[in-house]
Order: sequence, then structure tokens, then C-alpha cells
Amino acid sequence: MSVQQGNYGRLLEPGLRKIFFETYQEKPEQFSQVFKVQTSDKAIETDFRMGGFGLFETKDSMGSVNYKDPAGTKALQYIHQEYASGYIVERKLIDDEQYNTINKMSA
Repeated sequence: MSVQQGNYGRLLEPGLRKIFFETYQEKPEQFSQVFKVQTSDKAIETDFRMGGFGLFETKDSMGSVNYKDPAGTKALQYIHQEYASGYIVERKLIDDEQYNTINKMSA
């Protein structure tokens, strides 16, 4: 459904004292205080994980060392998602609207 003059006719008439938006109270960003946030300019980012050697073992009295191979490796990929939403507005409503409310809705 689009935003048309028929639905928002009151915005075409002068004399309204106030226009109220039914919106949520925006909270400040909090996720960056909990998570490490990085930026990217690529469609896919790849990290490479190399394992460690596990727990260390005690040496015997002869001083010999038990040698181990490192744990397996693994590639980790991050595929970025994009989110969007929009609405359609009748051009005549934008031209004739008295309060500039429709233009502010996208903000």
C-alpha cells in the first residue's frame, strides 16, 4: 500500500496544532559495548583458525620433551547481510502537504 492523499488528507489542510508520530523511544547503541565491532568493504570476509598444542605435559627426569603436532585448522567465513525497508508516497501528497511530515517520516 502506498501513502496517498486520500489516507493523509488532513496533512493538506492548514490549521493543525501538532502532529504526533506513533514511534518507539530510540535507545542508544549498546551492542558495541559488549561485542568487538569491525567494519568491512568486502562481500565475504575469511579468517583462518589454527589450533594450539593442548595441555603441556610434565618433563621426566631425563629432560626429554614430548613433541606434538598442532591441532587442525579451519577457515571461518563471514557473509555480510544488508537490511532495508521503504514506503511509496504519492508525489501529489509531497507537493501539497502543509507540514513537511511525509518527508520527515523517512528519517
